[in-house]
Amino acid sequence: MTNARSTVKQLLALIAAMATSPLILATRVEELFGRGEVVFKICGQLLCLFPGIPGSYLRRGFYMGTLKRCSHDVHIDLGSLFAHRTTEVGARVVIGAFTLIGCARIGEDVLIGSRVSLISGRNTHKDGSGTIGHDTIYRSIEIGKRTWIGDGAIVMNDVGERCVVGAGSVVVKSAPSGHLAVGNPARFICKNTPENATVADSVTPES
Repeated sequence: MTNARSTVKQLLALIAAMATSPLILATRVEELFGRGEVVFKICGQLLCLFPGIPGSYLRRGFYMGTLKRCSHDVHIDLGSLFAHRTTEVGARVVIGAFTLIGCARIGEDVLIGSRVSLISGRNTHKDGSGTIGHDTIYRSIEIGKRTWIGDGAIVMNDVGERCVVGAGSVVVKSAPSGHLAVGNPARFICKNTPENATVADSVTPES
């Protein structure tokens, strides 16, 4: 039964990819002739407006054909989109509504809530000397396997495996695997000892 359901899902994903093939082709042509992502973003913004399960399948089909890697069993809810083609999305990832994802590598079985922002690093408008400029510098952040990210969280740095990022938290430093990240800026609490939870790293913004 499980195999049959998986086959059906793969078939529906293929149909969705075919339905969005003109948009995929336009994005591929853009990629072929330059490094711009204008067409890619326009297509993503268009598809993010389709509601329900059909909308999720259409978004999945498009991103399977345009992202660096996107699994066939990803769920992408209404209003959510990816900002860059270099993003990788693992198997069984669930992305809630109105979530924006920059450059990222998302592991398997990750759950991302609604209105979450995965930002492409902390210093996207600074050069190597720390000077703020107009050129944008993107850094891919990594979200480890089986991590949960709560509603409204803002993630600017890597998050390890089996982590929980609390709703509304702001992650500015790398979160170790197996920890709970809570607050703004987020502090990390070990999940393995709930009776005697200890703060693993008190985060303060770097100057």
